[in-house]
Amino acid sequence: MISINSIIGNIFKDTNLLKEDLEKLKMSRIELEKKILRKQTDKGTDVGITLDSGIKLQHGDVNGDDTKKIVIEQIPEKVISVKLKKNSQITKEINKIT
Repeated sequence: MISINSIIGNIFKDTNLLKEDLEKLKMSRIELEKKILRKQTDKGTDVGITLDSGIKLQHGDVNGDDTKKIVIEQIPEKVISVKLKKNSQITKEINKIT
């Protein structure tokens, strides 16, 4: 099992990390917020995550040790989009607040 305590970098901010052979660890939005977690990568590597307070995982974060690097991949989720009419009562109330 690989133990993760910190974040090495993010593939969207450091393009050098893309050159490495990375295993993927798929996580939901709720799992990204957890400080202690145990999961398996796409290649079956067992990973234990214990992060200090104040550190949150994000999509694209790279973790691991000298032998293996693991990239965090957030699982897409469904969302609801609501469109309001321009002069509806709800729109007027929202404009009062903001």
